[in-house]
Amino acid sequence: MAAKEAFDVGDVKVYARGENWHCSYWTPGGRQRRALHTANRRAAERNARRIDELVSRQAWEKLEDQDEERKKPTTFQAFVYQDFLTKYCDWSATTRKGNESRLKMLCVEWGRRPLSSITSREIKTYLKRREADGLSDASQNRYLAALKAIFKAAVAYGHCTNNPASDVKMLREAQQVPEALTDSQVEALLRECNDQIRPVVTVAMDTGLRRSELFNLTWGDVDFEEEGKLTVGKSKTGEFRVVWLTDRAKSVLTDLKAKQLSKKVVDVRVFPFTDIRGSLDAAAERAGIEHVHMHQFRHTYATRLRDKGVPLDRIKELLGHKTMAMVLRYAKARPEQTREAVAALNG
Repeated sequence: MAAKEAFDVGDVKVYARGENWHCSYWTPGGRQRRALHTANRRAAERNARRIDELVSRQAWEKLEDQDEERKKPTTFQAFVYQDFLTKYCDWSATTRKGNESRLKMLCVEWGRRPLSSITSREIKTYLKRREADGLSDASQNRYLAALKAIFKAAVAYGHCTNNPASDVKMLREAQQVPEALTDSQVEALLRECNDQIRPVVTVAMDTGLRRSELFNLTWGDVDFEEEGKLTVGKSKTGEFRVVWLTDRAKSVLTDLKAKQLSKKVVDVRVFPFTDIRGSLDAAAERAGIEHVHMHQFRHTYATRLRDKGVPLDRIKELLGHKTMAMVLRYAKARPEQTREAVAALNG
């Protein structure tokens, strides 16, 4: 690993000692040295900038107060709500919302405890206790993932010296992949959808977009030239991708925009609403399908592509997945495919 290079922040010199950053500066009492309590360069720069501001104002007593404040242990709850969520957290809006109740539960358990006093053993014991209360393996993993992120940030930014959650292993989750719809089910469902949700369902079925990608789609992301395509700029993985349109999806989007233009109410977003649960349930019931949800359309898109013999690496690009393992979870081989594969041996 390359050595960390020293740098200056105003009158404060920042340098590495071992893994962590330290700094030095001059006061009337001579040269002062101080640990910045972090291995993260950005955090070190931020800490050094605060020190430089106090030095430039000759606020020597403030520097001493800062030392005293540093000696006070940070509680779990204080770090989560005053530092992690406001400064260090890189969770998406969806992940933040999903973790709201989990963070509250974790603060009930450890809120007043010093952050650095929580151990791996306590985390394991807590999860075991919650398991006994009926918490599933998947839910335990979500709690553990939140703890890992919190303590990783705490270590990186100097709030504690080790990550107790790093020694706790994730549980193996049973895969719960929804069944892809058959072609006849797709057609039946589209026939029963009302005029408002039919375009949404059609585009979801023919593009495999995630729910968030679909409802964040703007007309600027739609290119009607030639075959037609969608540009996904804000995906779950943060990566840009292009999804080509089927003739059916292109026709639906063309008609939808024409209707909006005729009513002079063109919205920036293609679908200026997000709640179709009730209408979708009603359409599925009329179509004779037990249960249908938006994420199922993504599995259906992937499986239909595989049915047509599209190579898995192409499906991976269209879905925006990072690993082939994830593609295989979505693009399931139907029984007809495996039967045909074995039948090939008869030749």
